[in-house]
Amino acid sequence: MSRPVPYYVGLLSAAEAYGVASYAPTVVQVMVSKQRRPITVGRHRLIFHTRVRITAMPTGWHETPDGRYLVSTPELTMLDLVRRQEIAGAASRVFDLIEELGACARPEGLTAALIAADETPAAQRLGALLSRQGSELAETVATFLKGRVLRTVPLSPGRRDQFQEDGRFRVLLPERPQNSNT
Repeated sequence: MSRPVPYYVGLLSAAEAYGVASYAPTVVQVMVSKQRRPITVGRHRLIFHTRVRITAMPTGWHETPDGRYLVSTPELTMLDLVRRQEIAGAASRVFDLIEELGACARPEGLTAALIAADETPAAQRLGALLSRQGSELAETVATFLKGRVLRTVPLSPGRRDQFQEDGRFRVLLPERPQNSNT
């Protein structure tokens, strides 16, 4: 008997499961431990993205009329979206999604996601965005980063002279708020 492949539905597909995506993704984004080719199942196109230590990532069951599947927690979804901005539609889209997911997120869940992922640059970026939004979750990220060596990282690719540094999280942020409405 073969073992089940470790997976979870993530990124924009997870955001949709939490009701925060303003439009339905055209594909289902699935995180797996090893590279896989996209597949089509009925009307659904599944795109796979790799994730290290996938079995350690915090997930939960999402129930639908057709069955259930594992989905990343809201906190892990935020972290994954920051890490893979290009898949989500760039930093401005991620900023909006994080703001919406923040309403579902809890400090203990964010701590679990940060520990499981153990990705300092992604944590820095998430902390800076949460701080810019005035979210209390920024404190959780700051606590996680305490004692770690932080190097300055850009929020997203771009010219460094267009950015100002967030001194607390050491992230180069655009001078204007990172919101798609501006």
